[in-house]
Amino acid sequence: MDKNLLVIYNICGIKHDNIEMWINHLQDIVDQKYNNFTVAISGCKISESSKKTLIEFKNKYKNIVFNFTDEILPVNVTFNHTIQVCTSEIGMFDGYIYVASDVKFGTDYDVLTKLSHLHFSTNSAMTYALVDNDHGLDGWYKECWDELNQLLEKDHFYINIGKTGNMHVILFDKELYVKYDKKIIPDIFASHCTETTFSYLAASINKKITVHNKNVMLKHIGFADGHSVGFMDEIGWNHKLAWKHFFKCKSTAEERLLSNEAKEVGFGYVDFYGGFKHDSSLYDENENHIQPEKLFNFLKKSIYLTTEEFDYTKIEYSFIK
Repeated sequence: MDKNLLVIYNICGIKHDNIEMWINHLQDIVDQKYNNFTVAISGCKISESSKKTLIEFKNKYKNIVFNFTDEILPVNVTFNHTIQVCTSEIGMFDGYIYVASDVKFGTDYDVLTKLSHLHFSTNSAMTYALVDNDHGLDGWYKECWDELNQLLEKDHFYINIGKTGNMHVILFDKELYVKYDKKIIPDIFASHCTETTFSYLAASINKKITVHNKNVMLKHIGFADGHSVGFMDEIGWNHKLAWKHFFKCKSTAEERLLSNEAKEVGFGYVDFYGGFKHDSSLYDENENHIQPEKLFNFLKKSIYLTTEEFDYTKIEYSFIK
């Protein structure tokens, strides 16, 4: 039997109302041939007219739910919150798939099948689907991108510690949700740098990040809802400062992520902007952390907001089952 998946389609109406695109992309998702999945539309500041259209679309299918909030929140937070609400209302899932609003599945109706098969047959905390632009891997693997790009024609590969790809479509393992207190994506970030923590998250639970080969290649329209809308102030737009652009944190980036403890547990953060690389001596020849529990304990208190900083239970929302 297919693993039970929750596909979270993330939309934002703060700057643009892209209802036609949302419906078009949702149609591709609900038409997937996979046998065991629920689609959760996670919406921030969606107009009443678009809500009505989305509900009319939902009524055609049994496996769609909604979670709407009119609060202006980062997508990391709304994604985590939607999973919390869905697991409370429906139950636990085996995996949680983040889908950006501007990614189109197209006519490949086996995307979920391919991602699920790869994810659950490997030791993966996250499994990436490639998009046709802005995947980010070429930036992190500049020195060998031509070779890696050719490799991806047929082969999957593991992302190395300290490297990452951009977050467009990712299957997250439920172990992250369970171990990190019902939050998957680190929520201290207001705009940039979230993905730089992913390889450490995977290592903290003795797993890897896997990238599916080009047999899954999705179309990325390009920030149609806006880029980190609601939080792109002068710091957010400055790439040299964005690494310290936090949401609701009571401590600075230097205090939280560039500490001596961070170095001691094998964490690394934005070394290209004056941070530091991870200590490779804390990882074996296969890049497995030799003391993952220490890394886990650090990440749990450092890249996730405390309840005092931000209380998810106080988010005002409407859930439609």
